[in-house]
Order: sequence, then C-alpha cells, then structure tokens
Amino acid sequence: MLNYVMTKQSRGKQYADLLIMSPEHYAAYDAATVAIQRINNETSLGKLGFTSLEYIGGGKRAEIVLDGGIGSNMPNDTTFGLNTDTLRIRYNPNRNFDRLFKGEGQMPIDKDAIAQFIGWMGELTMTNPMFNWRFTDTTP
Repeated sequence: MLNYVMTKQSRGKQYADLLIMSPEHYAAYDAATVAIQRINNETSLGKLGFTSLEYIGGGKRAEIVLDGGIGSNMPNDTTFGLNTDTLRIRYNPNRNFDRLFKGEGQMPIDKDAIAQFIGWMGELTMTNPMFNWRFTDTTP
C-alpha cells in the first residue's frame, strides 16, 4: 500500500519524505521488514532520539517516525505523508524571540539567576499541499 500511495502522490522529486505512522501502521511496517534486512535510520531523526525506520520503494526514500503512546493525538490506523520541502515557519517580526520587557530581566529573591520573558508568535504553513497525504486503514 505504501508503494501505491507514494507513487500516486508524487511527481519527479516532489513526494512525501517524512512518514508519521500510528502504532498500528508502524508495527505492520516493522513486521513486514523483519524477514528482510530492516532499514534503521540513524542519520538524522534517529540521532535525535525518535523511533525511526526508513522507507525505500517506488523510487522514493522517506523517513518513518512512530507517533503514539501516552498523551498522543495520533488517530489509530493512520499514516501522514509530509513533503518537508513545502513546510515553512512564518513569524511576526515584532515577536521573533524578542524581550517582552525592557531591562536585564527579573532576579528572584531565592535564586541566583535572571529570568527574562521572551515572546515568539508564528505558525507552521504549507506552500503546496499536493504532495502531502493521509492514509487511513478503514478495515484494520
């Protein structure tokens, strides 16, 4: 199914290069790759501590990250494919990690530290949603 979705939702070098999987889809992919050599990715997201595998198929390559566990909002039996080249962080120039108050900051009575309030206001946006997708298994 991943090969089918990856080839249908791509054009040239534009495709989802990050797959965020629910525990069910991650376990299914992990089990499917046990018989062959498992492709662990220890170069980028794997180094940061994420549980990460790598998808190679359909002429494409993508990182697979597990999203689930206690407190997760990930829907069951779902995979999100993200083309990270289309994601942008846009910020308000008046709130780009600027100090909220003048001066050096506040020094608590019982601490040997200075606290400074810093403000940031922005959002994550997508420039082209065509190559981002959601795969849901309706009959698990």
